[in-house]
Amino acid sequence: MTKNLRSNKKWTNTEVHDLITYKANGKSDYMIARTLHRTEKAIGVKLSVLRKNHVVKTKNTESEDFTKRLLKRRVEISKQEEMEKTIAKLTWVIWIGAVCGVFWIGTMIGRIL
Repeated sequence: MTKNLRSNKKWTNTEVHDLITYKANGKSDYMIARTLHRTEKAIGVKLSVLRKNHVVKTKNTESEDFTKRLLKRRVEISKQEEMEKTIAKLTWVIWIGAVCGVFWIGTMIGRIL
């Protein structure tokens, strides 16, 4: 099992969804770890992060609630990440435009003088 572990690999949306579904259905961390090819420690840490972000309740939550909350949260995060990337790209475009504009104005002033 240790050869096929996904150590130091980013969690995919599918893996997070499966993790929450398995946990909601009462699977142990050991079984989830074997199924997802992760360590038990990785499972515990990811569940802790999800609980901290209020994606996962600790007790008495049905599988559907887990799934709906997870998917809603992942969509919100995806939209936020997409917006941050767009803002970063726009910032570069504005900076490049400003620099080109300064050079163009300088060139025009040089021609006038």
